[in-house]
Amino acid sequence: MARYQYYVYIMTNKWNTTLYIGVTNDIYSRVYQHKKKLIQGFTSKYNINKLVYYEEYDYIDDAICREKQLKNWHRQWKINLTNELNPSWEDLSSGWYGHTNCHAELVSASHKLDYETLKQVQGDKLRRNNMSDCIFCKIIAGEIPATKVYEDDKVMAFLDINPVNPGHTLVIPKKHSENLVGTADEDLCAVIKAVKKIAPAVMKALEAGGFNLGVNNGAPAGQLVNHLHFHIMPRFDSDGYELWSGRPYIEGQAQQIAEKIKKEL
Repeated sequence: MARYQYYVYIMTNKWNTTLYIGVTNDIYSRVYQHKKKLIQGFTSKYNINKLVYYEEYDYIDDAICREKQLKNWHRQWKINLTNELNPSWEDLSSGWYGHTNCHAELVSASHKLDYETLKQVQGDKLRRNNMSDCIFCKIIAGEIPATKVYEDDKVMAFLDINPVNPGHTLVIPKKHSENLVGTADEDLCAVIKAVKKIAPAVMKALEAGGFNLGVNNGAPAGQLVNHLHFHIMPRFDSDGYELWSGRPYIEGQAQQIAEKIKKEL
């Protein structure tokens, strides 16, 4: 079976005002397609023709996960990421096509996997902790600013930049771990103790009537940053939010599910 290299890339227009993030197994041909407007849609509409950043991956699941992560990032985070490796925002594809039969390259690319096919590839799942790409690790290292409210040797807490309510605080372990189940007990205990300390302070400072404590684990649960973080969300009688509405089990379903869970323990 052929081995592919996968790429997550950022492109922009000549003024660096519009960003596009994509994934491909042939960055050489894909960038050419964008430049020549051979792909109809966003990039052709907004004249996206300059490659300013890209990352290489050995596994398609890693690349797709990273693409989704970057697309969910705030614009300034994407700009900061590009600035780190390409501060002048030069076209990284400059000179790629000067003496090459691009048509031949595109024909060759047609025999490779396209994006929709790549989504179906079954292989090694994402398991690596990409600490160098983790936005929270960068905050801990002081590379990206954050509005900190608490810090000790194991934990940091800062305000969410898109709060559910004012005072919405994120509490994270300083040691990188992707989610709750992958976190060492020692670090998890430190985070929980910090949450217990910070939550009352948030409530008192905001004069909140209560708070929700949330942890999103995995993309289907809404996790956007693959670094464990607890949400302390102050609640007010008049904030307009409602709790999830539940649905009752059908007869016998609860016992079946309970038995399945017990077998996995």
